[in-house]
Amino acid sequence: MADLAAEFALWLGEQGRAANTVASYRRVVAAYLRWCDVRPAGDVAARTLAAYVEHIRATKRPSSAARAVVALRIFHRWRDDDATKARPELAGLPVEAADQDHDLDEETVIRLIEATKGDTVERRRDAVCVALLYYSGLKASEAISLDLGDVAFDGKVITVDRDGPHERVLPAVPVLQRALTRWLEPSGRARLRPGTDAVLVNRRGKRLTRQGLWLVTGAVADRAGIGDSLSPNALRRACAAHLADRHVAPAAIAAFLG
Repeated sequence: MADLAAEFALWLGEQGRAANTVASYRRVVAAYLRWCDVRPAGDVAARTLAAYVEHIRATKRPSSAARAVVALRIFHRWRDDDATKARPELAGLPVEAADQDHDLDEETVIRLIEATKGDTVERRRDAVCVALLYYSGLKASEAISLDLGDVAFDGKVITVDRDGPHERVLPAVPVLQRALTRWLEPSGRARLRPGTDAVLVNRRGKRLTRQGLWLVTGAVADRAGIGDSLSPNALRRACAAHLADRHVAPAAIAAFLG
């Protein structure tokens, strides 16, 4: 169990989380795993995350309990990154204020983009994720469903939701073009040895999941200093809001976002 907490902390560090955040989250997860370990093996209800949250709320200050909830949600998303089944551990778990969406102004978006800079594989992937969500306004499901064949003309055009009800062909702005180019060159995505045609892949070379994308945006938010949690949908909503601020017609925004 301690090894799992250590592995989680190592991953957090690789994602660029602040050292204090890594240490704090590791302590939270280690305590949670010890708590699970002493519960009766047959008592499924007592071993759920929701049950543990009730426990820490009864024994910790509200602010500490809220931070622990954020850490544990990230832990479960990380642990189940490749899972295709539902995650019962998160069922019924309330969303704390620290874990809710942000309303992003343009200055904050710039900070997020700055937080993706770097030459590591992870930073290149982070840059593409943020650019796709904000500059193209993609839904999380659309971003993780993109295949290499959906990117054309050296990253200048992407086809979203191909053959689906919201299929659309979108031009890529220069920021997104650069992010796609750096990600798709040999020193980017290929270093993960992907076994899929997915544009976005995780550290094991598999298609990025919704949970994996949430982890990416959360890590970027942490590096940008705007909190521990940021959902992909917050970037899509920011795209729509900032287009409206530029007096783009609502119908045009709706068509762009699908």
